[in-house]
Amino acid sequence: MVTDVRLDDPEGHLVLDAFVVRQNGSDFMIDSAVRRNGNPGWRRALVHDENDSLTINFNSDYTGGVTINSVTQISPQKNKALLGLGTLLIRGGISYQSQGITIDGRSTTITSNLEEELLKLRSEISLLRKKVEALENR
Repeated sequence: MVTDVRLDDPEGHLVLDAFVVRQNGSDFMIDSAVRRNGNPGWRRALVHDENDSLTINFNSDYTGGVTINSVTQISPQKNKALLGLGTLLIRGGISYQSQGITIDGRSTTITSNLEEELLKLRSEISLLRKKVEALENR
């Protein structure tokens, strides 16, 4: 393959044909003035940060956040102290959605909060432990 840079005028695209696109710098910025919500400032999409890690939406420059569609896997950084298993840190709560069916048979989306679900499970486990203790004490 020949490396080539073209300006595709009819659609206004810059086309880079290459096996690898290399940028020597710390920040990659994507900014569309028409899609801003009025917030001035930087638009750092990808940053090679001070910890030698890749940060998406550095300093929360995109006030609308980050959406990642069709994710198939998230692999945490490996931790040798945990026998090679990684730890994924999530700051804030987690909600998840699943499909359900209403009483009249229509499809619906159910949103659940992971923290609430875990609290329910802990409560149920505690009740089961008490029941097992009561049975053992008979």
